[in-house]
Amino acid sequence: MKKLISITAICLFTCLFLSASFAPETSADTVRSNSNYEENTPQEYILKSENGIIVVYKKGSDIPLFSTDTACSGLPKKDQTELEKGVSVSGYNNMKRLVEDYCS
Repeated sequence: MKKLISITAICLFTCLFLSASFAPETSADTVRSNSNYEENTPQEYILKSENGIIVVYKKGSDIPLFSTDTACSGLPKKDQTELEKGVSVSGYNNMKRLVEDYCS
């Protein structure tokens, strides 16, 4: 009986460890990427509020570069209004910083 309990405990801990290792992040600030970006290429980006979350586009593209899990409803009204119109930002690092500001 002790042997069966020990084997069951080992199996449970192994399953728990494996599921924790391979589980996707579920943080509200997790960024889901749809493509690779080039950090050193000067680009223009547009941040918008769509379906209640922040979505980032390369300027002139209709395909989202990535979106966040951050709800726009939790942002100040001024930020919500700006995001509804679209916020333009130049450069990858500036865009990344702005997304981090909105998501924190």
